[in-house]
Amino acid sequence: MGSNPDVQFLDQHSANEGFLFLLFYFTLFVSDYTPKFFAIDSLDQALNPRFCIKQLKTFTQMAKDYDKQVIFTTHNPSILDGLDL
Repeated sequence: MGSNPDVQFLDQHSANEGFLFLLFYFTLFVSDYTPKFFAIDSLDQALNPRFCIKQLKTFTQMAKDYDKQVIFTTHNPSILDGLDL
């Protein structure tokens, strides 16, 4: 495969910690190797507090789509705004 100097690739050195956590969380939801029931500690770690609302709405939909049940822990009360209670 040739190298094109105009094309930039994303690697672990060019992504912040929050982005890498999101990739990991998305992988947990879509992977067949992830148990149907699992937990994520400190869901809001390294993420923008306002983004957490959208994030939880997305995770809630993914849990439904991929038949997963998840327990989250957080220190951010805005996470509750993303729950469909």
